[in-house]
Amino acid sequence: MIRNTFGESSRVFNARPSLVIGTRRFTSGYFRITASPFAYLIVVAIFAVPALAQTPQAIERELVNHVKAIKKYARENTPDAATSLDSENDALKAKLVKYGRLASVLKYPFNELKKQIYVATSKDGKFRIYSWDTETGGTMHFFENVFQFQGAGGKVFSKAAVLDEADAGGFYSDIFQVRSANGPVYIGRMTSILATSDFYEEVCLFRISGTKLDNQLRLFKTKAGMQNRIGYEYDFFSVVDRKDRPIRLARFDEKTSTILIPVVIADKASDGPGRVTNRFIKYRFDGKSFVLQK
Repeated sequence: MIRNTFGESSRVFNARPSLVIGTRRFTSGYFRITASPFAYLIVVAIFAVPALAQTPQAIERELVNHVKAIKKYARENTPDAATSLDSENDALKAKLVKYGRLASVLKYPFNELKKQIYVATSKDGKFRIYSWDTETGGTMHFFENVFQFQGAGGKVFSKAAVLDEADAGGFYSDIFQVRSANGPVYIGRMTSILATSDFYEEVCLFRISGTKLDNQLRLFKTKAGMQNRIGYEYDFFSVVDRKDRPIRLARFDEKTSTILIPVVIADKASDGPGRVTNRFIKYRFDGKSFVLQK
């Protein structure tokens, strides 16, 4: 399977590298409308009613109802259910984009919605990522993402991620942040479920620049040059005994502004994903870039 990498190069997963540096998983224009543009535009038009009258509590109930409908239709194995499933996914995405432009929504904790989907928010409250399983896959899970952020002047923006058709996407479990002279640098931890035992995790960098979200921030200083992200495929069963769910491999030390990347060892005897060890590769932020620690 080929993962989209922002138009620069594609990662072939059956190559089984233990560590992938600098791969890009979304298209370079990831704020475009995707997949079925006509259907998505219809959904956007339907829900393009001013949202100012809606309270965050009412919005949360509306979003939760769409997620429950997605799960309901996913359990029904009929052509009509498949159509309804696609419609509910489109509706959820459209409403997250629409409501995501409200400052009150960015500030709202969404405690009930968090029980249904992944809602990762930065420590300063200015950046959030909504992720959910579309329930359209099997052992490979397909995810959607909507990005929400507060730009210059306090205005709030929201954008839907665009994935290549062959890319299953992933969910963001956490957003960390460090300080820089040009504003906060956000570190997203994202997980993909490629098969029952075949998982992929990456840490990637973002920065809010004016009214834009910069997703091509190259601050990882590696032997291959400055990179935006570091990813690693791994065998889920090598960490299945860990109690935390979802399993989070990469760590962040806030006191030292250091990202700890797990060492994953490829299994030479098979073509399967690598085994996660207890060792880490450390990248420390020095105010300008993340530097490998020896």
